[in-house]
Amino acid sequence: SILEGFLAKNAKNPELADSAAPIVAASVDMYLKLSTELLPTPTKSHYTFNLRDLSKLVQGILQTRYEDANLRGNLISLWLHESCRVFRDRLVDEKDKEWFNESMSYFARKHVEYDESREKWVDNLYGSYVNEEGAYKKIEAIEHASECFQDALSEYNRTHSAQMD
Repeated sequence: SILEGFLAKNAKNPELADSAAPIVAASVDMYLKLSTELLPTPTKSHYTFNLRDLSKLVQGILQTRYEDANLRGNLISLWLHESCRVFRDRLVDEKDKEWFNESMSYFARKHVEYDESREKWVDNLYGSYVNEEGAYKKIEAIEHASECFQDALSEYNRTHSAQMD
């Protein structure tokens, strides 16, 4: 698979390439559960999930540099973040988000043998805007991200006539 090829870059850590199939299996199971149990309603008409969502999830993982996902724990954290970004961020109420978190915990245990508490992964944040090289990696200090956003906003306001707050 594409993910397996990306993870197989480092022969020193073959368990990473072995993690690709369980990650894909868990992602597919989550997608199937979402698309059968969280159906669109008049107030949730955007609850339509398709295979493009799975490709966005893998694409998000591939945005990181290999060096930043070269440990199994880092890879699982990134996968959980991308799953939340692609699927959970579209959910509109806390009940649906909690349902997603429970389901994701179940599939992480079942397929990936990841049994950490939700507090360790539910609010993970990754981005390319908080480091000098622009690498897509985990943001450890949210305060630093806030400063980066303020700097970007100030720069935008200096260079554009239409100001943003």
